[in-house]
Amino acid sequence: MSLMGCSSKKEEQPLSRLEAEKKIIQILENDYDLPSIVTWTGDTFWIYTWSKNPLYAISGGKKSSKPTEKKYSLQFAQSAFEGDTIKVEYDVIQATKVSSGNGMSTRYSKDFNKKYRNATMAISRVFFNTKNPPTFIVMIIADIKEGLETITTFYTEDLRKYQAGALPPDEYTLRIQSQPAGDEAIKNDTKGKHIEYVDIDIKNFIAKQIAYRITFKFQNSDFPPDKSIEDEVLDAIVKTIHAYNFNDFSSVVLINLRANTETIFSHNQILEIENTLPKEKPASEGKIITIDFSDIMKNKNKDTNEK
Repeated sequence: MSLMGCSSKKEEQPLSRLEAEKKIIQILENDYDLPSIVTWTGDTFWIYTWSKNPLYAISGGKKSSKPTEKKYSLQFAQSAFEGDTIKVEYDVIQATKVSSGNGMSTRYSKDFNKKYRNATMAISRVFFNTKNPPTFIVMIIADIKEGLETITTFYTEDLRKYQAGALPPDEYTLRIQSQPAGDEAIKNDTKGKHIEYVDIDIKNFIAKQIAYRITFKFQNSDFPPDKSIEDEVLDAIVKTIHAYNFNDFSSVVLINLRANTETIFSHNQILEIENTLPKEKPASEGKIITIDFSDIMKNKNKDTNEK
């Protein structure tokens, strides 16, 4: 799906947060027929929308007679802050055999993808013209019949950069945090009562992204690891820090659970590596927007494909 607009229209006045809240409800419900609950929690804006339609679809695919060989197999990856230290634990082993799968594929349903595209469109229509937009946006799409939902967390500036063409799709995919969840409390919940609304903390966001980048590199990337295990883990950390110009840390500790080793990098050592990376382009001031979320969601769902 693509949307292209032109900035020749009369400049609209930026919206206040209250105006933005009212407008996004209007767009979601009137333009896209998405019932919704929205709320601010600190600097995070939450959107909850629901239906009784399935989030996932199971279909048969072409069986692979020769699965892609992998050099490594990731057993565990976790990142967290301990005070001002970024602590990253990982367990990677040499790969042996790769399963060819059973020909079944689980993907997001067409209905889910439509809701996702429309809700994201509403976000861009409103918050790209808001005086004080949220730092984070959390979008929850629920199947209240089966008690399932998908929780997607956006760093708002990432979304702006992507839609302005300043952020490549592959990199944007790594920055979205999307997780499935299931709970009896989701069933028939049209009020969002099961949700714990919190203000997203940048440190937690950074830690989760580091772990996701490591997981993606070793499990899903079309460009498998070609460096040492430690260098690949360090690369994920540095790229995450670089993406958000994040400096609120004193050191980084890599813990190789398999080898039972710890490697410590000082703040300055990390910055020296980061300085070798190219500077990221700022979001364009233009109003031309191109959106295609189908590939984004396809990549996000790789973990459940062909099992």
